[in-house]
Amino acid sequence: MSTQVRVTVIGGACQGGVHPVGQSFIVEDTTPEGFCVDAWATISPYILALRSGGNFVWAAEKGQAEIHCPDPCGIVLRPELLHDGDTR
Repeated sequence: MSTQVRVTVIGGACQGGVHPVGQSFIVEDTTPEGFCVDAWATISPYILALRSGGNFVWAAEKGQAEIHCPDPCGIVLRPELLHDGDTR
């Protein structure tokens, strides 16, 4: 089983109307169905880093980050590494 990352929309407004605040996706091996391709292109390097054991010095907690969609008025996404048995 691969390392999973949950991506949650934590703020902003999706200009395409695709992602409401509170929506979340579990990322396993491929792009989750229904995930905006522009948002995916922005967040996928961060997901790869988290899945590889990386962390970000600006993040409030290890194993997560807050990333803004490329649209200046768009959503804020929080990828967070899930651990075995994590049901949050």
